Amino acid sequence: MTTIDRRIGTLLLAIVAAITLSNTSFAQVTTHDLKSAGTDQYRVSGNDPYIVFNAQGPDQNASHLIFDLGSDLKGVPLELFFMAEGELFDPYFKVGFTATKFPSVLALPENIKLTPSTRLRLDITACAECLISTKNLPMLAHNPANDIAEVELTNVQNGVSILNNQPRAISTQGWRLNDLSGDLTHFEISGSDPFLVSPKLTTSTSKLAGVYFKLIAPSSDEVSNDYQLFYQTERHPFSISAHSTLRIISASSQTVEFVVPLDFLSSEQPPDLVLERLRLDIPNITGKWALIEARLVHQDQATDAKSLIPQHVQIKQQRASGLALAKKSLINVASDTSFLISYILLLLLICALFLRAYRSS
Repeated sequence: MTTIDRRIGTLLLAIVAAITLSNTSFAQVTTHDLKSAGTDQYRVSGNDPYIVFNAQGPDQNASHLIFDLGSDLKGVPLELFFMAEGELFDPYFKVGFTATKFPSVLALPENIKLTPSTRLRLDITACAECLISTKNLPMLAHNPANDIAEVELTNVQNGVSILNNQPRAISTQGWRLNDLSGDLTHFEISGSDPFLVSPKLTTSTSKLAGVYFKLIAPSSDEVSNDYQLFYQTERHPFSISAHSTLRIISASSQTVEFVVPLDFLSSEQPPDLVLERLRLDIPNITGKWALIEARLVHQDQATDAKSLIPQHVQIKQQRASGLALAKKSLINVASDTSFLISYILLLLLICALFLRAYRSS
C-alpha cells in the first residue's frame, strides 16, 4: 500500500468517525422552535420550544435529575415529559417545575424511573428569545451534592389511572368552590353560580359506570330541585354540550344521594377515553351544605348503584358529526353481518329486475 493510499484510507476513516459522532449527537439532542446561537446554545424562536434528549450519567433507576440550563431559564415554568413511543410523547406522563437558580436538582417521584436510555422532552413556556444551554445535559444521580438547590414539582402526571372494581373515592382535597363560602364540610351559597369542581382525576373511562355523590343539603320548599354535572375529558373542557341534569325530589331528610351515569363516555364516537375533572352545580338553596362523599362507580357496581340514579336524567353529549358520524355509521353497518348480506342481496335483486325490464323494452 502506497503512502497516498494510506492517507486516503486514514481520511475515509476520519470522515466515517465524524459522521458517526455527528449522528450520535443529533440522536441525543433534537430541538423544536429553537435556533442555534453558538456551540451548545439555542435561542427560543417559536411558540412551542422544546428539547428532546437522553439524560447523562451511568446511574440506573436514579432518584434525581440535575439541571444546568443557563441563567435565562431562572424562574421560567418548565415541563418534563418522560414517556414516549419514538418521538411521540404521552401528555399524561410529565412533571412541571420552576427553578430559581442553576444548577438545580429535581427529585423524581418514587414511581417514575429514568435510565440513560429514556428519551425525555423539556418544554419551555413564557420565555420569548430565551437562551438555553445544552452544554451540561441533565444528569441522573442518586445522591446529589447538598449545595444544589432542589426544585418543587408543581404538577405530576404519571399516566392515566385505571378504575378497578373496588370503590374509588374522589379525594376531599383540591376541590374548587365557586360562589360558595366555607369548605367542603360546611359551605353556603354566596353568589348566583354555585358549583364545586373536583381535583384532577385523569381516569380511564373504559370501565366507568358513573359517579356517586352524597351531600347534606338545606331543606327546600320546592317539590324538586335540579342539579347539573359537567364532565371534562381529554377532548373538551367543561361545556354546556357535555353535562347531565338531575331532578332530585325533596325529602324530609337533609341527606341527598344520587348516581350520575357516565358509561356513555367510552362508547360515544369518537370516545372520551379520559375523565379529567367533574363539576357539580347545585340548586340555589339558602342554608348549610356539605359534601360528605364522592366516588367513581365501576361497571361491576352498576347494578347496585342503579337505584340511586334519579328518574329524571337529561344527558347532553359531545356527539359525533361530519366525517366521524359517517365513519360511525359505516362501522355499525359493517358489524351487522345479517343486515349487510340482506342489503347486498336486495341490491342484486333490484339490478336483475332492472336489467330484465331493460331487455324486454
